[in-house]
Amino acid sequence: MYKYIKNNELKKSLNLFKRSITITKNQLVKEFLVDLDASCIRSEIFYPIRNLYHPPIDFINKNNPSDALFLKKKKINNWNELNNQEWGKILQNSTKCFRDNIANYIVNDDQDEFMLNENNAQRDLLQSQLLEFIPNEMKDIVKYVFQSEGKLTRQNYLSALVGLLKFAMGVNHSQPIGSDHRMLIHSIQLIHSASLLHDDILDNSEIRRGKKAPYKIFGNKRTILLGDYLFSKSCLNISLIENINAMKCISIIAENLVKGEFSQLNGLGSLIESLNNSKDRKGLVENYFEKYLLKSYYKTASLFSFGGIACSELLKKAYGNKLRMEMIIYSYYMGLNFGLAFQLMDDILDFTNSISQVNSGKPFLNDIKQGILTIPIYFLLLGDQERATKILVNTNVHNSDKAEILKDLVNILFDTNSIQASIVCVAQYLERYIHFINLISKSERNIFSSFLVKMADKLLKIIDDI
Repeated sequence: MYKYIKNNELKKSLNLFKRSITITKNQLVKEFLVDLDASCIRSEIFYPIRNLYHPPIDFINKNNPSDALFLKKKKINNWNELNNQEWGKILQNSTKCFRDNIANYIVNDDQDEFMLNENNAQRDLLQSQLLEFIPNEMKDIVKYVFQSEGKLTRQNYLSALVGLLKFAMGVNHSQPIGSDHRMLIHSIQLIHSASLLHDDILDNSEIRRGKKAPYKIFGNKRTILLGDYLFSKSCLNISLIENINAMKCISIIAENLVKGEFSQLNGLGSLIESLNNSKDRKGLVENYFEKYLLKSYYKTASLFSFGGIACSELLKKAYGNKLRMEMIIYSYYMGLNFGLAFQLMDDILDFTNSISQVNSGKPFLNDIKQGILTIPIYFLLLGDQERATKILVNTNVHNSDKAEILKDLVNILFDTNSIQASIVCVAQYLERYIHFINLISKSERNIFSSFLVKMADKLLKIIDDI
């Protein structure tokens, strides 16, 4: 049903991109980048849907030869041809083999310090700039927010991507990124930080990155005002760069964040009601899963993908023809796949934080308590549907046994391999992400490709503890 984007589809994307640029005189192409009408983009986003119905045989073949040979000898192509325990072992082995394989792309040296120093300097500069201009009565909340900024994944990713593209162009990549790129990355980080401030209030989330959510300490009014200020500061920063295409990318990122929030309004209660009234339960679950993946694209992957295009646009302005058009396309797909993997793994952590050693700072079962549907639930619904629906109905109501019901939900997610199948989806997105890194670097290992691959490896650390 859904397949990875192939080379001929990449050419289609590239030709569409070039044609639209010609038509619109160097403006960003709406058909390709905004409306998501291009079939190749939708296929890339929706690829995991096939895993709902069939095991990821291609992924197993590429990463786990011994189990792949077993499946081939037994002529196994469907989930129901092995029991849950057997599939669980195969999926877990395949994901671990994939993680072992990506170690081949990592340069084992001390040059990561270059990237870490650059990113720490950017974080300190951003906070000092905000504190310089913000009113005194807001400085305490700014310090609190930026002291809790986490791992700065988006900032780290975009900084490394700029270095990777410069490496691919054969220009000086050993120097810190320029002021325009720094301003752009700051703008994107500000949008992300602002959205989190507002999200916590909308979702009634009490914890953010292991600490109290800002609104729980400083109140709704000051928190909303700070979010508004960060949005406006981002707009001002990007306008100073004077690059219309980069400005459009930032606008699309901001718009997509809101689209993602809108699509999250239809949660667990809506799905349960629809399941009770539907004669095509599989079709309904697939439809909801598509919406979930689109929501994940809008809320998370869009920032990585359009952030990559914005960074590419600044490089194109600086170096002209040295940045080939396909590099911009590759950076878009890199961001799409990494962003989706990042969001899906964050959603999986909602069910695994009680047993995993990963310090995500995310409360256990927070999403499901809020009625937010995530990837493990969709695999569960296409397994033991009757049992799954019953336990989800109980999860969605308030009663004294809620803790036990949630515990049962986590157990059934593991028993049915819904968690492990979800992790494989993350690995498949990361496999594509690394594929596009190699297309940009022409498979030549370097500090930037290594740093970007290490980001993928860190996402998969959860499998060490499950």
